[in-house]
Formats: sequence, C-alpha cells, structure tokens
Amino acid sequence: MMEMIYSKTEHLVAPQSYTIFIQNLRHPSYHLRCPIPILIEYNDDVIIATYHDIDMYGTGVDMQEALSDLCAAIVEYFETLKDDEGNLGLLTSRHYAFLKQIIEENQD
Repeated sequence: MMEMIYSKTEHLVAPQSYTIFIQNLRHPSYHLRCPIPILIEYNDDVIIATYHDIDMYGTGVDMQEALSDLCAAIVEYFETLKDDEGNLGLLTSRHYAFLKQIIEENQD
C-alpha cells in the first residue's frame, strides 16, 4: 500500500507560485483596512512576495522574511508618497490615492 501511495506522489511538484492574502503590514503605525493579495514565487533559493497593484516586492530565504521585506517596502513607499504629496507624478499620485484607501494610520 505504501509503495502505491509513494509511486502516485513521487511525481508531484510543489507549486512555483501561489497567491495568499495578508491582513497587516507588520508595522506599529499602520494597518490594512482589508486583506490584500500577495503573489508568492519560489526562485531557486529565494522567495519573492509581490503586490502587483503597486508593483512592489520583497525577498527572503523563507516566506515570512519575504513578506516582512515586502511590508517594509510598502510602508516606506507610502510614507515617501505622503511626504512628497504635492510633487507626485501621475503614476505615483495614483499609487498614493490607492494606498490611502487600503492603509490606515493607527491612532494610538
């Protein structure tokens, strides 16, 4: 029986990419108003976490590190856009408007 199970599963390969939803930015000053989809990809020894709506990504040796890197990049981008709000171009203005809809500053 075990040989039969092994022979049926030996050819299965882990998916190279899949989508998950995150519910927080792992930052004390900000939180997400709704979950956002993140594409997780395996590329050799590196995991890539991508948020396509604003073309941001993070990398790491495991999924948690890649997600932390991505969340830090999103927060840094949001803060940069917020600081430069009066000088944004068309694309960055759209990104900022979008991020303001999904990110809320904590009032603590």
